Amino acid sequence: MHDIRAIRDNPAAFVSGWSSRGVADAQALVDEILTLDTALRAAQTAGQTALARRNESSKLIGAAMGKKDLVEAERLKGEVESLKGEIAAAEAEEARVGKALRDLLAAQKSLAAD
Repeated sequence: MHDIRAIRDNPAAFVSGWSSRGVADAQALVDEILTLDTALRAAQTAGQTALARRNESSKLIGAAMGKKDLVEAERLKGEVESLKGEIAAAEAEEARVGKALRDLLAAQKSLAAD
């Protein structure tokens, strides 16, 4: 399987290499790979951001409970529940896009000799 970093760093080399091996519209293939890579990285970032926000809100719940601020604690609990949904959605998107990217890369001809 091809290294996505290498494709990201030098897409023209992959367009040229796959074109010379008879891949029809190698430019569109590289564009699709890079689009999937961007979507995968966005899903990973969204999941990590939501997880960090959830962790911070969870800490704040404890602080609010310590101050006997039950209204704030309940608001934060609702936020944590909402963030759990965001995290699950980001993980599902990451899995879906990651599989599509891996499958697409695995199906391509090797350029190892280039």
